Amino acid sequence: MTYDERLSNVSILGAAGKMGSGILLLTAVEMADLSFKKENEKLTFILNAVDVSNAALSGLINYVRVQVRKIAEKKVGLLRDMYADNPNLIYNHEIIDDYIHRVLAVIRPTTLIESTYDSNVIFEAVNENPELKIKLFKQIDENSNSLQWFFTNTSSVPINYLDEKSELDGRIIGFHFYNPPAVQKLVELIDGKDTLKELNEFALEYAKKLRKFIVHSNDIAGFIGNGHFMRDALLGIEFVNELKSEYGFPEAVYLVNKVSQDLLVRPMGIFQLVDYVGVDVCKYIMEVMNPYFENEDLHSDMLDQLFERGVKGGQNSDGSQKDGLMKYRRGKIKFIFDFYNN
Repeated sequence: MTYDERLSNVSILGAAGKMGSGILLLTAVEMADLSFKKENEKLTFILNAVDVSNAALSGLINYVRVQVRKIAEKKVGLLRDMYADNPNLIYNHEIIDDYIHRVLAVIRPTTLIESTYDSNVIFEAVNENPELKIKLFKQIDENSNSLQWFFTNTSSVPINYLDEKSELDGRIIGFHFYNPPAVQKLVELIDGKDTLKELNEFALEYAKKLRKFIVHSNDIAGFIGNGHFMRDALLGIEFVNELKSEYGFPEAVYLVNKVSQDLLVRPMGIFQLVDYVGVDVCKYIMEVMNPYFENEDLHSDMLDQLFERGVKGGQNSDGSQKDGLMKYRRGKIKFIFDFYNN
């Protein structure tokens, strides 16, 4: 099966989530572009957008429509070449509108897991729950009509574990997009010990087509990104606990966040990044990683306490930042909540 044939029928699990929606957007655009090739005239490109919420799927289509217009406007010169054989479309706005329709026509929103059974490639972008991932993989694999390839966007669960528990015999690879997938260039590629060579080669070609920069990671819980991020977060929390008795909690968070941003030359301080990813997500990732490191305790009482108070952070459906440790307005930090005096 060629690259184009393999990518003609794809499913994305968790398609309406913040990671799944970006993966869906990139994949839908790639599939639509492949459909222009003369040798693919007889191929039907299908992208199943699978999620549990019809309302979220409706919002997903609106998101894709807006983002594809931006993409089309940036590459209108290339689109004119792609539409060169179509005499009915002359003006840029006509070509852009048709291209948006073409991308959206690839997508099949659904809440039915059964829609994935005929796919060649399954992208998984559900939450960091190993048992949920394994349940979905096993159900799809047991009911599929072919030997499907599975891409998991996990940022913490070892690929060998998912492979063995799902009994996929090497038909799974870690392909971890950085958030947001449509913007960030970095992708962590993680092979399990039995990952098929041809699956790895397909993953590299797909990444190249999406203009992503691949970083190869060893198959260890948390991989590269979360391996550093979770420990950085715990170190920042340790400093806050040391400083809060002298300066107060908000001031301690401010100091550590500013130092970690300015002196480490990062776009966000460590606590703004915790808010961006989600307090609940960070807490859960630590819980996933912790059993794999006997000599460390990847756990934070502070994150537990914040979670119990309903502090989650993360992003709204439009990509704007939710309040977490800090309150945000138009993406800017306005003030830091004093959770210890409220």
